[in-house]
Amino acid sequence: MKVLLPKRIAEASERRRKDVNIVLMSVSYFLVFGAFFTMGNIQTVIIENAKDRDATGYVPGFDGDGFISLSIVYAVSTVFDFLAPSIVAALGIRLAIMSAGLMYALFDASFFALNEGLLYAASGLLGAGNAVLWIGQVRSKKRL
Repeated sequence: MKVLLPKRIAEASERRRKDVNIVLMSVSYFLVFGAFFTMGNIQTVIIENAKDRDATGYVPGFDGDGFISLSIVYAVSTVFDFLAPSIVAALGIRLAIMSAGLMYALFDASFFALNEGLLYAASGLLGAGNAVLWIGQVRSKKRL
């Protein structure tokens, strides 16, 4: 048996759902970008310690560079800005945003096992995820 709610109550319920979705999305973006910009600011220090033989964080054979890493992020992001709308359309908004968020987590996690190839690969994936995340964010807001 289907219960019919008065139109005013149904509209209020829908508005409340949209408000909760906006708050959740805002908090999620705050946390994701907070972690990314924190790592972006300290990655050069982490990497310099990994290359310094006298530092406690020395990693033998590691020769990465934080500036190159961030350059890769933004260069790949620039290229993927043109491809991201097609990727979001193919994957769907939710899957695209979740996949892009995983790229941010992968980039941050790459500092737990410093390896030059992993650092640069994670930077490239993050650049692609960055473009997809921004396009997905805009499209999801339009749907609200």
